[in-house]
Amino acid sequence: MNNRDELFNIARTLEDIIPDSKINSKDLFQIKKGSFLEYNDKTFYVKETINYQERKNNKIIDSWDECEAICLEEDGNTYFVEVDEDDGLKIYFSHTVLKIKDLNIKKNELKYIVENEEYLKYDGVKFYYEDDYKAYISNSDEQVYFIDFEDENGNYLTIEKYEDSEFRAYISSIVNNVKVIKL
Repeated sequence: MNNRDELFNIARTLEDIIPDSKINSKDLFQIKKGSFLEYNDKTFYVKETINYQERKNNKIIDSWDECEAICLEEDGNTYFVEVDEDDGLKIYFSHTVLKIKDLNIKKNELKYIVENEEYLKYDGVKFYYEDDYKAYISNSDEQVYFIDFEDENGNYLTIEKYEDSEFRAYISSIVNNVKVIKL
């Protein structure tokens, strides 16, 4: 997004900010389209939220939320923020969006990496296979295939395959200082 007028109009909706004394990490589970986040002294507008669900025998066994957020200070650069409460509150903040070709691997090589729990390299860094799984987008039958890798510094490389699209890849890190400043 590079439309400065649109960014200006979004920024004008930022009123009734939650005071620091009332900010609660539980607010992260109430993020919705139109919410505002603060991270590293930058403001992010939530364009969209998605709930993913892992299901087994039509029962939800795990779920997590992800939001697409644009940074107002960076001319609308897009980031993804995932909130998960598995083993305590975890916030994953994507800082790099990739295409599968950026990883210099072919689809058959990716299949081999997953089957043999190998690693892949990006920008000189080894990301080791961690897990692969399928999840559904909440309230739909659309399935997404995820492959998670982790490097030695705790950064994650996630490859996603939606039913009707190409592979997408993201590099993210666990962060602690994301705040909801407007729900």
